[in-house]
Amino acid sequence: MQHRLWIATAAIAGLAAAFTSGSAFARTDVSVNIGIPGPAFVAPGPVYAPPPVYAAPAPMVVAPPPPVVYGPPPRYWRGPPPRHWHHGRGWDRRGWDRRDGHHHR
Repeated sequence: MQHRLWIATAAIAGLAAAFTSGSAFARTDVSVNIGIPGPAFVAPGPVYAPPPVYAAPAPMVVAPPPPVVYGPPPRYWRGPPPRHWHHGRGWDRRGWDRRDGHHHR
């Protein structure tokens, strides 16, 4: 049974190839009309490929991250900068001993 299926598939493929080549021969045999013997050879159709690299859109330019500075935290003379997150950590804590956490004046 598998053998018959293979034969049927081959026959259908052969008929399709013969029909395609016959119709292609009938379409491309223009040389008979102008007196040149033999079929005319037609170049194959275009191959669709992705556009070249220079036609690609420009990449998005993103600013690099700020450099990481390893060092001591800055010591501000006039208190923390505006909108600083750690309030009360600068000059207004100067009455507190930072070692034991108790207030000594």
